[in-house]
Amino acid sequence: MFKIPPRQQRSQEHQVAGHGGIKSLQGGRILQKPTNAREYGLYALMRAGESLKGLAAVSPVSYSERDPQLGLAGEEAGVHVFLENMTHGMKSPKVLDIKIGFRAASKSELLTHEEVTPAAARWKKARLTAADVLSTSASLGFGVVGGTGVSGTRISRGRDSIQHLRQYSSDFEVYAAIRRGLERIREAVREEWMAPLGASVLIAFDEASDNRASSVNVKLIDLAHTFGIREGLTQEQVTKYQDRFILGISNLISIIAEISSEKHL
Repeated sequence: MFKIPPRQQRSQEHQVAGHGGIKSLQGGRILQKPTNAREYGLYALMRAGESLKGLAAVSPVSYSERDPQLGLAGEEAGVHVFLENMTHGMKSPKVLDIKIGFRAASKSELLTHEEVTPAAARWKKARLTAADVLSTSASLGFGVVGGTGVSGTRISRGRDSIQHLRQYSSDFEVYAAIRRGLERIREAVREEWMAPLGASVLIAFDEASDNRASSVNVKLIDLAHTFGIREGLTQEQVTKYQDRFILGISNLISIIAEISSEKHL
């Protein structure tokens, strides 16, 4: 298990692994995000530099809560990670958050790492699986969950994923840069002993830039349910979810390449 410093300990039921509660630090350069022990520990391992080097290369830069540049004073309630703001310095940022994978939940992972009852694990998996089926996640292996100008319910956002991708930019070179970023993430996940479940890729570029393609930034985020055989799951389970992630992001890469070609005509 990952060790959390005493100042960040709190009960499991209050740990948040989503996007709520994000705070801006250092003039917007760094974001403070509530999370769980797993994501906290993964970023700590990446900062240490002894493992997960491939994952670190495609993830946002993270900072220790003890880093003096954060300027934290007093006790910080809960477990947090401190991450670079990918859009900091952009004049007109445009972002897209895409969940990768055919399933957003695993009953085995929920029971092993969230300390919930079997009934609660079954209910959470059923609820998330229904959302996957009603959006594009179950068929394509990815789904848009948010972004600039993206509205509607989570299910409708996912159902309209292809439309959101096509409307993201008019610049074919932006899509070419996105494809290269996604390919780097795919290779990094292939090489690591971890399998992302419910992870996303966050895409950002500056629409006001004279060279929009050079401003493209693509990172792997939402690692709160990324696990491996070292955390009590079997190699078969890890391989299953890693393969599903690879297939989902490969489908996304193919569609991005197709859109890039269409806009180049």
